[in-house]
Amino acid sequence: MPFSRRLSAIRRHWWLVAALTVVGATAGFVATRFVKPTYEARATIWIQEVAPPTRDQTGPIRGREMLTASSWVELFKSFTIVDSVVMQLGLHVTPDSPRDSSMFRGVTVDNQLRPNRYVLSVDTAGRTYTLATEAGAVVERGAVGDSVGRAIGMRWAPDPDYLLPDRSVTFAITTPRNASLALLNNLKADLQPTSNFMRLTLSGDDPVRTARALNLWSQVFVSTALELKRRNLTEFSRILEGQLEYAERQLRSAETALLTFRVNTVTLPAETAPLIPGLELTKGPVFTEYFDRKQQLDEIRRQRQALQQVLARGSAGGGGPDPLAIASIPGLLDFPGARELSDVWKELFEKQAQLRALQRNLTDENPRVVLLSEEISTLRTQTLPRMANAVLTQLQQSERSLGGQIAAQGVELRGIPTRAIEEMRLTREMKVAENLYTSLQARYAEAKLTENSSVPDVVSLDQASPPDSPATDAKYRVLLIAIFAGLVLGILIALLLDQRDNRFRYVDQVGSDLRLPIVGAVPSLKLARGQTSLEHVDGVVEAFRGIRLRLQHSAAPDGRISCAITSALSGDGKSIVSANLALSFAEAGYRTVLVDGDTRRGELNQVFGVRASPGLIESLQGKEKLEDCLQPTTHPQLMLLAGGARGRHNPDALADQSLGRLLAELRSQFDAVIVDTPALTAGIDGFALGTECGNILLVMRHARTDLRATMMKLDILRRLPVNIHGVVLNDVSPTGEYRYYAYETSYAGVPEHAAVGGNGAGGRNGNGGRAPQRQVLGAGVGNRRG
Repeated sequence: MPFSRRLSAIRRHWWLVAALTVVGATAGFVATRFVKPTYEARATIWIQEVAPPTRDQTGPIRGREMLTASSWVELFKSFTIVDSVVMQLGLHVTPDSPRDSSMFRGVTVDNQLRPNRYVLSVDTAGRTYTLATEAGAVVERGAVGDSVGRAIGMRWAPDPDYLLPDRSVTFAITTPRNASLALLNNLKADLQPTSNFMRLTLSGDDPVRTARALNLWSQVFVSTALELKRRNLTEFSRILEGQLEYAERQLRSAETALLTFRVNTVTLPAETAPLIPGLELTKGPVFTEYFDRKQQLDEIRRQRQALQQVLARGSAGGGGPDPLAIASIPGLLDFPGARELSDVWKELFEKQAQLRALQRNLTDENPRVVLLSEEISTLRTQTLPRMANAVLTQLQQSERSLGGQIAAQGVELRGIPTRAIEEMRLTREMKVAENLYTSLQARYAEAKLTENSSVPDVVSLDQASPPDSPATDAKYRVLLIAIFAGLVLGILIALLLDQRDNRFRYVDQVGSDLRLPIVGAVPSLKLARGQTSLEHVDGVVEAFRGIRLRLQHSAAPDGRISCAITSALSGDGKSIVSANLALSFAEAGYRTVLVDGDTRRGELNQVFGVRASPGLIESLQGKEKLEDCLQPTTHPQLMLLAGGARGRHNPDALADQSLGRLLAELRSQFDAVIVDTPALTAGIDGFALGTECGNILLVMRHARTDLRATMMKLDILRRLPVNIHGVVLNDVSPTGEYRYYAYETSYAGVPEHAAVGGNGAGGRNGNGGRAPQRQVLGAGVGNRRG
């Protein structure tokens, strides 16, 4: 649909668009009564970054940061925290009156909760209460002071001071999880990756309650973060404590073995004899190298045996070797070939700590817990045994290699007493155990100090305060949307009505739907105090001059013109177009005859003020001669052949061959023969007259002609031997797309004669009244709106 057509449709149905716009504005105004403003409470939480401890670090000993930057927002939105806020503030219970909010504090629910809207009413005596649904179904009765809501899964003991006689309280209750979800939908948490500030915004319809909820939310978050950190540090201290106890037992065992050896050999002579000069340099390196290798061999052998026992116990249990037992083997993780085993053990320890931290907040079915558990199982049952077996293989190889080297050096050291070697071995074992114990003791002391002096990684920096004004007030937006919706709906309905309108309204319909050219457009005549404006008369005169010019160029070779004027329906103004077109030919000097072919109800005789009979019917029936039926009009060049006497068989006379002879005789006597025919929907009259004339002009009246009926009649006309010149648009206003068919009134000449009749059909004006004969004033004729 072209834009101009849409604009015309909207302009034509402006009252509908305006009415729906007013209705939309009214509906929007009513809707604003139910729209509550939205308030936003804001708070800020500071997150401190704690770097891992280094040797050069100064300041107090602190634990590492518990979570990454992206995980703090997830912790803040976790249901462990949000559910606690909901339960403390009673957000899962919503009374209809905000004044009743205080009486619902402390309400708890269980898994059998039945969410719904309920009414709590107290009898007139104030002794019993009744809990019922809003629909009236009673669910519980009891005495005032008892617990309320046990039947619906709610545990509530309201203060008896709230339950006054004959009081009724309506409230809605839902599960804490649903209330938490609703609270999360109103939260905006923003934490940039490079920022230490998490900015929180909570929206709600109650400014005080919203600020209270956000402040409590922040407090619960800070306390939960501190508790999680303390638990993590406590777990780490407990593990170090177990390792320290094991190292202490190993140290005591090494000290006891050395002491026992010395006690047993205290009476033996010491090897203090002087060496031969020159041998001091040889004894030291050989002795030291031998005992170093011997001690290394013994240490490797003990590590191998201990590792084999751990692996054997792990294979028997089916769950893999005990990581703690592997780590407790002295010096095993420091073995050069055990670097990968040490990395796997550290990774396993870290993931176990992470799993314990997650299990405090999440269930075992949580994807993160399941994934981490699978990784730990893989490390413990597959990776750790594989690495331990690889280390065991390297220990066995090292043991065999060192054994061969010690056997080779045994020849040189046979003279050294065995007790000296054993004493040195026991001494070295004691030193190793002492070093391990000292290291673990320092780490354990540091962990306990960190645990006892732990501070939270998050701090509530800004407290939320109740906002003074709403952040967003949707009233104006709702009103504008309603007005816009009404306007759009009105426009759409106007376009739909225009689309379903079968009446002729637009110029493009003539070319696209009828496939006919426009011969001319006759404008409407407006009345001013009972007189027709001269400018409008001039426009009508020029319109008929243009139509006459087009018919002149389509005349027969002998220059004579014969044309029938018709329309699809009555009331389109074909009779007045015929009369004025005939007068226009007469003014141009053509000897013109106007034939009233509408023998059923033609009234051209009234337009020109002559008699109706004898006329066309009498001439066709041979009752009167043609010369006696022709009547002069007020214009000397124009003759009128009236319709004649009306009768039931008049259409049969038009279908007779005598019609062709009569029209041929008229063409021989006159230069222009204009025939006014009945409407094409009236019967065969119009088709018969048009076929005999050979040419037809179709009159269509703006905003009245039925376009679909016109198309159907045109299909019949196109099957007949008749030339359809085109369409004459009648009763159009020189505005919009019709302005291109208007005539420039500034070129009007001297005053001309008044128009004959109006834009209506068959001598009737636009309102259906009869048009009286007008005084002929000049060279042209116009028409007017009746």
